[in-house]
Amino acid sequence: MNSETNPANILTIGRAKDSTTSIVSESAFERILNVLYANGCTVKQGGSGTETVATCPAHDDKNPSLSVGYNNGRVLLYCHAGCHIDAILGALGLAFSDLFDEPNGALNIFYDYRDSSGEYVKTKIRKPGKKFIQTGDTKRALLYRLPEVITAVQAEQMIFLVEGEKDVETLLALGVCATTSGSATSIPKCDLSPLHDAQVIAVVDRDPAGDSWAQDVYRALHGKSRSLEFKQAVSGKDVSDHIAAGYLIGQLAEYEKVDDLISDIGRTRWQNISESPPPQSIDWLAVNWLPASTVSVLVGEEGIGKSLWWIWLVAALTRGAEVKPLGIPAGRCRTVAVVLTEDDQLRVVKPRLLAAGADIKKIFWLTSGENEPPIDVDLAPTMLKDLTPKPDLVIVDAWLDTVAPGLRLQQPRDARLALDPWKSASSCLGAASLLVAHTNRLGSDNARDNYGASAQLRTTARTTLYMLREELGAVVIGVDKSNYGIQPNAQRYRIESTCIEEIDQPVPRMVWVEDTGKKINELVHEYAQQNREKARDENPIDIWLRSYLETHGTVLRSEVMLKGKDEGYSESAIKRAFMRLGAKYDYVKESGKPPVTMWSLP
Repeated sequence: MNSETNPANILTIGRAKDSTTSIVSESAFERILNVLYANGCTVKQGGSGTETVATCPAHDDKNPSLSVGYNNGRVLLYCHAGCHIDAILGALGLAFSDLFDEPNGALNIFYDYRDSSGEYVKTKIRKPGKKFIQTGDTKRALLYRLPEVITAVQAEQMIFLVEGEKDVETLLALGVCATTSGSATSIPKCDLSPLHDAQVIAVVDRDPAGDSWAQDVYRALHGKSRSLEFKQAVSGKDVSDHIAAGYLIGQLAEYEKVDDLISDIGRTRWQNISESPPPQSIDWLAVNWLPASTVSVLVGEEGIGKSLWWIWLVAALTRGAEVKPLGIPAGRCRTVAVVLTEDDQLRVVKPRLLAAGADIKKIFWLTSGENEPPIDVDLAPTMLKDLTPKPDLVIVDAWLDTVAPGLRLQQPRDARLALDPWKSASSCLGAASLLVAHTNRLGSDNARDNYGASAQLRTTARTTLYMLREELGAVVIGVDKSNYGIQPNAQRYRIESTCIEEIDQPVPRMVWVEDTGKKINELVHEYAQQNREKARDENPIDIWLRSYLETHGTVLRSEVMLKGKDEGYSESAIKRAFMRLGAKYDYVKESGKPPVTMWSLP
């Protein structure tokens, strides 16, 4: 038989002409050919070894009418006389599963992306278990098989647009031109201009992600393509399932929800509110803090402790513990998905999760199998929809690393496009998503001025949380904007060191201290005022504070503030003197009493 074996079990798709295409020994393709031979069928193979026709065992076939294709680890059988796949398999004594390589997939499949001139750009690798990674220029968003698409459009051929590369290869095996932007959520950031003036058939997957994809395609191509149709499989989820079930391309069904595409202006009308559906309540993960089924944004200075805060939250949620500061009662243990682009997974994040007491069996993170980022974050929103069990909370730290190049976040439309993949995933899962971003260093007394590159997020996101650094080791966090609930009081936390069994180094963790009794906006204003006063501070206060602590040793912070006030010093000035001296603080808690802060010299 004309096939090659490869111990690496690698199948290369869409590579240059001099690339090799190898399949694992005893593949499904070889299995089907062996059975055809054994049943007396005439088999004719092309030069590539996979361009094969045979006489059909399901009818009296004199002239070979059975096409035998192979891609993505599956065999495609298509009888041009119309025999159904069940009849063909029955005549061969095979089951549907025999059309596939090993059940979980034995191959790594490589999809090469090239620009309009045919130059290599990047490779998307599909690993066993439907896991994906990318290499090359992963920031460029372009159509798969772009040179072939351009040629087909110029020849006025029909272009099939599908969600993923697997379906593209299925359609190519049947002799039609097909392409994809790479995933269910990548349409908004992909350059679809090559499809302008083209005749396009979009084949929609039968799932919620497919419905969202169809909406994105409609927004992007309606009024720009020469024609735009929406189809879906008669059997199974996608076009590959449709073909594998024995149906023809021409038998694709009309997309059932085509009338629901949100950009269909013809359906827009005035409605009396009394005729609308009943009002709906808001689902919350944490009432007034984190709404479910949508995204929230957490911003704060770099290195302030944002990651420690979400780790503190995740630890409580995975144990089913009460989260008193956020009003979350004790209940079921929650599942969390984490997308990391900055912090080292094994040296930083995992130790901190363990130090916080998290149940790590309830936490999933996206990984390329290596210890540190980068990972292929472009695929993260899509892969979330395949995660089992479904997460209750999704953390994206840091969110800006997931934004497609070319999007200008200062523009409202681009900011919405950057959020859309996460909003779509959150809505599909019913999960709360928390996107973590950094502030700038303006130090304004208005929080919205400090959002930096993520400033437009405050307008686009429905809920934003803001973290502010206080005195050494303490931070406050509060809701800066809430379109769904009532703005709660900001909460105060401190960062402390602890030890875990797994490593012999101290690990930081965050601990809740108290309700501040103030909104975060008030605290941001006070903080800015303190900074403006800093220039007016004089060293005599440092002399006074050092003398006082030397005389009295370890002293209640509140007592120091009272004595300082008697001397004519403001509370903010005393705090800054404390930090300049490098003084120490400690929290002491007696049974039945709230914790108190003690100050002393180092």
